[in-house]
Amino acid sequence: MAKVDLDILQLVLARNNVDARMTAKIISEIQGGEGTFRHENLTNTKCPVCGKRMLKVQGKKAEMLICQDRECGHKETIARVSNARCPNCHKKMLLKGKGDAQ
Repeated sequence: MAKVDLDILQLVLARNNVDARMTAKIISEIQGGEGTFRHENLTNTKCPVCGKRMLKVQGKKAEMLICQDRECGHKETIARVSNARCPNCHKKMLLKGKGDAQ
């Protein structure tokens, strides 16, 4: 190999070594940390089944509240996209509310 190729190879190995050390440092900080996970989409609405707070989730066709407890699995639809179009801008309309109140 040429001298230039060896220099490039040593540079790449040195960068990989630094990356590996930084990665190990970050992993040890995360594992040793005492922080707890908190959902960003947590609402003040209580689940009617288990009483835990519900999460607001945007699905493909609807906006829903789901229970954060996977074993409970309670879901409520807040709003859904309909096929009806706005007479002014012709975008699909969003129906808000629960059940027949939409």
